[in-house]
Amino acid sequence: MFFTFPEDAHWNADRQAVEFGVEIGEYRGVVRVPRRVFQRLLPERPAPARCVEAYYLQRTRFEGIAERKIRRRQLTDDGNVEINGNVLETMGTIRPELRSWDAAACCSGPISTKSVRWLYRPASSCLSSQDL
Repeated sequence: MFFTFPEDAHWNADRQAVEFGVEIGEYRGVVRVPRRVFQRLLPERPAPARCVEAYYLQRTRFEGIAERKIRRRQLTDDGNVEINGNVLETMGTIRPELRSWDAAACCSGPISTKSVRWLYRPASSCLSSQDL
């Protein structure tokens, strides 16, 4: 069976989370990534649009995490998936010097992985605050 992730990511203001769909066989669910996860990836409390943008730029990683949670049957009470801050070890971190880039300057049109390059390196190779 193959996982399918429709192009439907959006911001849910009630839950303060990015939500995207997942399908496998007859299962259709929603994956939620709360704003606090993006706060740990980005330097400031990110705006909803910035959270959605960060999701698309790290989409493959979020989808992989969702797949693992579904395979392990780590679902919420409503049968969906929530990605919390504990998964950040598997994602690595954003290099400090790249956190404050100007999204408006490089993304004047619709946000896509082709219009923006998101530089990523594993947590083990990032500088610590003592190195700065």
